[in-house]
Amino acid sequence: MDAQVSSDDLDRRHFAGGGSMMVGVDEIPAGSRPDLLEISDLIVDFDIETMSRRPVNRDEVVERLSMVGDRPAARIVAGMPANDGVLDPDAVDRLLIRVHCEMQRLSEEFQHGRRVFEFLASLRAALDQAGVPPPYRIVDIGCGTGYVIRWLSALAVFSTGGRVDRRRLQRGSGSRGTTVECR
Repeated sequence: MDAQVSSDDLDRRHFAGGGSMMVGVDEIPAGSRPDLLEISDLIVDFDIETMSRRPVNRDEVVERLSMVGDRPAARIVAGMPANDGVLDPDAVDRLLIRVHCEMQRLSEEFQHGRRVFEFLASLRAALDQAGVPPPYRIVDIGCGTGYVIRWLSALAVFSTGGRVDRRRLQRGSGSRGTTVECR
């Protein structure tokens, strides 16, 4: 991880924490399920031309989340620090780092790389059995932290023809767009 996070950041009570804010699928109105939003997609905004960060109005994010029936997410955002109604970008960054660290920990804890490998191995066997000729291509479309594609690459589990664009990883763009070919 490139960002510096102190133990104080991870140990102190956090504005996104607190009582149970988990909600069951049955509590989300059926009509809004296709419109579920992720907090991380709404609390940052960038100018598409310059990639400079734009201010994000906290109340607008809360309203969007409320409109799709995601009250727990709306409560989390409503509790985030803001200046004159604009989300504090430093607090947003700290939250995103904290969340991604936890996602990484969970990926490791639940052996997600191994589980994805087992799924891909069975998929590869099914393709072979169906007579579909290699190469097969696995593309990480950038959902998550990139842990799984790095895990697969590091273990060289797809050793023949495996290729990962390591320059993209080194530039800090995660594994977005990373391709692994299997032969």
